[in-house]
Amino acid sequence: MKDIISKQLNTNKHFIFKSKESKPVAHLRDVSKNVPDTDGNYYVFANSNVDTPEHLKFSLQDSDYELYYFGIAGGISKNGKIGKQKLKGRINNVVGKPSIKRAKYWDHEMLKYDIAKLDVYYFENPKPKDTEDYLYLYLNKNVLTYPKLNKKRGRPKK
Repeated sequence: MKDIISKQLNTNKHFIFKSKESKPVAHLRDVSKNVPDTDGNYYVFANSNVDTPEHLKFSLQDSDYELYYFGIAGGISKNGKIGKQKLKGRINNVVGKPSIKRAKYWDHEMLKYDIAKLDVYYFENPKPKDTEDYLYLYLNKNVLTYPKLNKKRGRPKK
């Protein structure tokens, strides 16, 4: 898992999202302005602590980080549906039910975990779902904890 993610991180395309901004949605839109509208994967990191599981620890910019979330944008689903929302749109969209702006959600979670900033790396990838599938399979097969902000796959049944 770490080898796949580390290769993608070598592109060094990233931005920093800070907590406690007065307008988190505008802040996220501003710091992500250079994110392309292409298919890809993105990874959200925060400073690591002593409790970080080894499989979620990464060394970035000479500091230890914890992988808090991995996500995808665009690509093609198993049934051939082409994802319309690309990296920039996905990062600046909403999460959950009821929908909440991702910037507000991140800010809320950052306060909960006492995080000052998130370092968000993105990687252009025409088949982002393949990478996501591999990551979930690896975590599930090895009975490892998910990153804090990743949920179990699939939509809840009605």
